[in-house]
Amino acid sequence: MDVELKPCPFCGAAAELKKGVAAFEDWEVQCTGCGISGLNFGSIEQDDDAMFWAADSWNTRAPSGFQVDRECRREIEGDE
Repeated sequence: MDVELKPCPFCGAAAELKKGVAAFEDWEVQCTGCGISGLNFGSIEQDDDAMFWAADSWNTRAPSGFQVDRECRREIEGDE
Protein backbone atom coordinates (compact mmCIF):
# COMPACT_ATOMS: atom_id res chain seq x y z
CA MET A 1 0.00 0.00 0.00
CA ASP A 2 1.47 3.34 -1.03
CA VAL A 3 1.25 6.18 1.45
CA GLU A 4 2.47 9.66 0.55
CA LEU A 5 4.90 11.11 3.09
CA LYS A 6 6.08 14.69 3.31
CA PRO A 7 9.84 15.31 3.42
CA CYS A 8 11.55 15.64 6.80
CA PRO A 9 10.67 18.97 8.43
CA PHE A 10 14.22 19.26 9.77
CA CYS A 11 16.55 18.29 6.93
CA GLY A 12 14.22 17.97 3.93
CA ALA A 13 15.19 14.38 3.10
CA ALA A 14 12.68 11.70 2.11
CA ALA A 15 10.89 9.69 4.78
CA GLU A 16 9.90 6.03 4.88
CA LEU A 17 7.38 3.93 6.75
CA LYS A 18 8.85 1.20 8.93
CA LYS A 19 6.94 -1.75 10.34
CA GLY A 20 7.90 -3.04 13.76
CA VAL A 21 8.31 -6.63 14.81
CA ALA A 22 6.24 -6.57 18.01
CA ALA A 23 3.35 -8.96 18.67
CA PHE A 24 1.06 -6.33 17.20
CA GLU A 25 1.71 -4.27 14.10
CA ASP A 26 3.40 -1.03 15.01
CA TRP A 27 4.45 1.55 12.45
CA GLU A 28 6.66 4.59 12.49
CA VAL A 29 7.93 7.04 9.91
CA GLN A 30 11.66 7.70 9.84
CA CYS A 31 13.73 10.23 7.92
CA THR A 32 16.24 8.65 5.53
CA GLY A 33 18.59 11.61 6.03
CA CYS A 34 18.89 12.61 9.68
CA GLY A 35 17.14 9.55 11.14
CA ILE A 36 14.52 11.41 13.19
CA SER A 37 11.32 9.42 13.60
CA GLY A 38 7.71 10.15 14.38
CA LEU A 39 5.47 8.51 16.93
CA ASN A 40 4.92 4.75 16.85
CA PHE A 41 1.35 3.63 16.23
CA GLY A 42 0.17 0.09 16.89
CA SER A 43 -2.96 -1.85 16.13
CA ILE A 44 -3.93 -5.07 17.89
CA GLU A 45 -6.34 -5.88 15.05
CA GLN A 46 -3.42 -6.30 12.61
CA ASP A 47 -5.02 -3.89 10.15
CA ASP A 48 -3.62 -0.97 8.15
CA ASP A 49 -5.02 1.76 10.42
CA ALA A 50 -1.77 2.09 12.38
CA MET A 51 0.20 2.65 9.17
CA PHE A 52 -2.12 5.50 8.16
CA TRP A 53 -2.05 6.99 11.68
CA ALA A 54 1.77 7.05 11.59
CA ALA A 55 1.79 8.68 8.14
CA ASP A 56 -0.86 11.22 9.13
CA SER A 57 1.07 12.13 12.28
CA TRP A 58 4.29 12.60 10.28
CA ASN A 59 2.56 14.67 7.60
CA THR A 60 0.89 17.00 10.11
CA ARG A 61 2.79 20.26 10.40
CA ALA A 62 2.36 23.04 12.90
CA PRO A 63 1.24 26.32 11.35
CA SER A 64 3.99 28.80 10.63
CA GLY A 65 4.53 31.73 12.97
CA PHE A 66 3.29 34.10 10.27
CA GLN A 67 0.03 32.18 9.87
CA VAL A 68 -0.59 32.09 13.63
CA ASP A 69 0.22 35.80 13.94
CA ARG A 70 -2.15 36.68 11.10
CA GLU A 71 -4.98 34.60 12.61
CA CYS A 72 -4.46 36.14 16.07
CA ARG A 73 -4.43 39.66 14.63
CA ARG A 74 -7.67 38.97 12.78
CA GLU A 75 -9.27 37.71 15.96
CA ILE A 76 -8.08 40.71 17.99
CA GLU A 77 -9.09 43.26 15.39
CA GLY A 78 -12.41 41.53 14.75
CA ASP A 79 -11.81 40.97 11.03
CA GLU A 80 -13.40 37.88 9.58
